Amino acid sequence: PENPDVPQEEAAAPVRLVCSNGSTTLRFSREENGHWLWADDKTFPLDESYALTLLETVQGIEHLSPVTNSAQLADYGLESSAKYVTLTDSKGESVTYRLGSESDGSVYVYREGAEATVYAVPDLLGQIDRSIYDMMALPELPQLPEIPVTEAAPGKEDPYPQKSDR
Repeated sequence: PENPDVPQEEAAAPVRLVCSNGSTTLRFSREENGHWLWADDKTFPLDESYALTLLETVQGIEHLSPVTNSAQLADYGLESSAKYVTLTDSKGESVTYRLGSESDGSVYVYREGAEATVYAVPDLLGQIDRSIYDMMALPELPQLPEIPVTEAAPGKEDPYPQKSDR
């Protein structure tokens, strides 16, 4: 059992998430209230479920079975990858994962500093290939009542005559 008199080190929580698909880089930050925001415009109405799903995927990478522990990076499209995801925790420690070639709906990934171990991660490329506007929380629109539409029958007067400009 843990000694209650010894202060326990608090687990470092993720506070920044940066992803790049090679052409677009998106930066997310977790605020003190626990909500994730788009770091480039904190007023943007982000549907934070996108950031949470990406975070869950990234945190699960090293729990997957490795494809190989003796990788030749070129075999997996990882030798000069511009695609990456970086996770930074509340202690300022960062982990960056590089993304390579796709295979059967997964993308090959390695963690910088542990290049020999390659994982096949499902859905990750689709998660970082989105525009920030795909991640927008859309407002709830009010339900409008149905309004009957009447049509002027031939030979009948138009019930909604246009005002003429005089």
